[in-house]
Amino acid sequence: MGTTIQHHRHHFLNIKRIVTYFLYALIPLALLHYFLFSLSTCHSPPPHPNNTVPPSPPSSQSGGRVVVVEHGGQRCDYSDGRWVFEPRGPLYNGTSCSTIKDGQNCMAHGRPDTGYLRWRWQPAQCDLPAFDPSSFLRLIRNKHVAFVGDSMARNQAESLLCLLATSEPPDLVYRGSNSSNSSDGDGDDDSNNKFRRWVFPAHNATVSIFWSPFLVKAMEKQEARGVRHNRVFLDAVDRRWTSSLGRTDAVVLSVGHWFLLPGIYRENDEIVGCHYCPELNHTDTGFFDVFRKAIKNALAEVRRVFESSSSASASAGAGRVVAATTFSPAHFEGEWDKAGACPKKDPYREGEKVMQYMDNEMRRIVLEEVAAAAAAAAGDGGARFEALDVTKLAMMRPDGHPGPYMYANPFAGGGGGGEGEEMRVQNDCVHWCLPGPVDTFNEILLQLMMRGRLLQFATEWNVLQKKIGSFLLLLLLLSALFLLSILYSSSTLTVTTKEAISEGPLLAALLAPTALSSPQKPSPESNAATYEAVHQSNSSVAAVTETTSQSPVSDAVEDKCEMSRGKWVAEPRGPLYTNVTCPTIPDFKNCMKYGKHPGFLYWRWKPDRCDLPRFEPERFLNIVQGKKLAFIGDSLARNQMESLLCLLSQAETPIDVYKDRTDRFRTWFFPSHNFTLMVMWTEFYVQREPRVVNGSETGSFNIHVDKINTNWTSQLSELNYAVISGGNWFFRINYLYEDDKIVGCVNCWEKNITDFGIPYAVRRVVRKALESISACGNCDGLVTFLRTYTPPHFENGSWFSGGYCNKTKPLDESDLNLNGIEWELRKIQNEEIERVREKSGGKKFGLLDVTKAMMLRADAHPGADYDKRWVRNANDCLHWCLPGPVDMWNEVLLQDIIKNSSVE
Repeated sequence: MGTTIQHHRHHFLNIKRIVTYFLYALIPLALLHYFLFSLSTCHSPPPHPNNTVPPSPPSSQSGGRVVVVEHGGQRCDYSDGRWVFEPRGPLYNGTSCSTIKDGQNCMAHGRPDTGYLRWRWQPAQCDLPAFDPSSFLRLIRNKHVAFVGDSMARNQAESLLCLLATSEPPDLVYRGSNSSNSSDGDGDDDSNNKFRRWVFPAHNATVSIFWSPFLVKAMEKQEARGVRHNRVFLDAVDRRWTSSLGRTDAVVLSVGHWFLLPGIYRENDEIVGCHYCPELNHTDTGFFDVFRKAIKNALAEVRRVFESSSSASASAGAGRVVAATTFSPAHFEGEWDKAGACPKKDPYREGEKVMQYMDNEMRRIVLEEVAAAAAAAAGDGGARFEALDVTKLAMMRPDGHPGPYMYANPFAGGGGGGEGEEMRVQNDCVHWCLPGPVDTFNEILLQLMMRGRLLQFATEWNVLQKKIGSFLLLLLLLSALFLLSILYSSSTLTVTTKEAISEGPLLAALLAPTALSSPQKPSPESNAATYEAVHQSNSSVAAVTETTSQSPVSDAVEDKCEMSRGKWVAEPRGPLYTNVTCPTIPDFKNCMKYGKHPGFLYWRWKPDRCDLPRFEPERFLNIVQGKKLAFIGDSLARNQMESLLCLLSQAETPIDVYKDRTDRFRTWFFPSHNFTLMVMWTEFYVQREPRVVNGSETGSFNIHVDKINTNWTSQLSELNYAVISGGNWFFRINYLYEDDKIVGCVNCWEKNITDFGIPYAVRRVVRKALESISACGNCDGLVTFLRTYTPPHFENGSWFSGGYCNKTKPLDESDLNLNGIEWELRKIQNEEIERVREKSGGKKFGLLDVTKAMMLRADAHPGADYDKRWVRNANDCLHWCLPGPVDMWNEVLLQDIIKNSSVE
């Protein structure tokens, strides 16, 4: 018996030694698996093909997504940052780079200031490395990089050529010829560099330029031949560049500015719309949707070609990159052919300039379409889609354009202006000087391409990991099975912990009772405690969620805020639109076109106890979707309508659907939102007829204060919103009638006729107008706003007596006379609104009180800066420039409409 026990004991100890040695042998395998997979997973998660985060919107919600590059283990959004001083200057200059297009060689053309060369882009969360030409050339060794688009794509390609030439000079190997229907405004020969190809022989690297200003097939305008509209075929690819995709490894797309030009758009061989084509019988659809379709179709074609070529060859699609450069804004501050069109000498500081609506929309469209293309291409091995988001950094560089130095020594001959005339010289405030800010585009492009190489390496490493991991896991599994078979094959595995410890710590841990025993079930008491803690935690979260969801949050400005009281403060962002982005501005109010100094544009109204939010065109259109709004009154009502038309056209291009014989009744329609905008002319709200003496009109009127003008009241039942205004027509000589009998006059100073004065007449007609609206039987849903009186600012005369208004900034409040006629008319309008509210029987009436705000803006009238073909000797100090402070009226209107919608 004792011998048997000893035998078993000896046998078991041998087994223990085998197990111990085997466990020690498994340690390197386990550690290898841990370091190869667990740590790499924790510290370097495999990047997703669509690894994107939302961008920081520079204005209102921009939408879309922007690629975030990982650099040095750090996630970096290169689109968000600021320009900082860089004393080192650029890598190249206008002499050392022979491929600079003549129009962008600012230094060689005599630009005197060089400060624009000494800035670098500093992202908010990281550093953007300086461009390394050697690294870029290594990345594109044996590869072909193509820049496709308009002259901005060419601008970026020429920047890249200059940067790379500091490491290896390129050879021009191909110079294409322009087709007869291609012209970008610079001429018809190939001096425009429209189709060119360079090779860097030491690296067998190719860089090409393909001219395609719409990315899809198009017939470009030819002004010399009378063709002033581009013809764009949205569903047809442009074979001039897509035919070369199969031999391309990286594509950089860059378009945008040509979409702003007049164009006719076709799909399925039919005209589907146009942009800026008032002389044609086509629907003006604007350019945003067209731009989106062009980007979408171009990206889809690239993906199709790259996917098919990667299917044919496993290595063909590896590392391919498609980068779409976002819109690069222009910086014109005046007329394009006047000296100083883009005069800035430094970048904008952070917060000094905010992205304009059009620029942000163009940017958003590119980001969204790139994100969609990246999601569609994920996993197919064809290509990687990236957004080269440069809109903000470009927007902040008004100093980086050639301006007048697009030509050599532009002021050598006096600039072309005649004696006494302002100097005239063509300016380029769209493209970039070389060297210049566009070099930063390629610094970011290098980082995107390096990220692509890392992604390719990560993909290959993941494949290798899977193969090694499968082998190690199989080995560990077999080892475990072998161990268990040894342990359970012995009939006597009874050994003390002390004996196990003497053989080795691993065996002790393996055979310890705590390790071999089954896990104990928790007691009912512990279960209950755990459930109670979790339940309380979940209840707290639910309570917070419920409280948050039920908290009423008003989107409109608080009621306690009095919009009528405040001051004008500096606003560096400027207006939402310009005379370029709004084609409906009439020449009588197009002050920028006729040379007015732009200082009046950079102010905003700041109420005393709150902020007046900036106008949001898309939000306005969403609120009034399916509704009708009319401005009713004189030419200042028309002025406000024209302002709103420009503001809303930044979100959707309206259609002009009706104009009467005298152009005093107009209707515009926004089809995407089914919104109708109208203007109805009435000088006095009530009936009137011109006063005739000896067969000639005198300029005076007979005003029937008791008879409403049905030209506008007959249409009230069709409206959802009405904005009425008036007052300025009472400042002439007028005669008041009641029951068809003369009862008095205004400003007549005649014997036997009572001169009731302007305030009396204004009160009578305002009351009659509001009572007529209140009595409208089919106007239950109508909301009416009365805009208060706004005064002219003539000095030393009036319209035709030498009056002028040449102020260059808003007045100080101490300059105002709050006891004058302007304030009295405002008081009357306030009183009449309160009166009709008390008697309205549920109808809604509001007040747009802008009198004080506009009394301060003597600087914002057209003055002498408007089309004077018909009124050569008059200055306009009554109406308001567009854009201008009249836009503030519609900001107030939007807030009042939001309040009304919230109540509903």
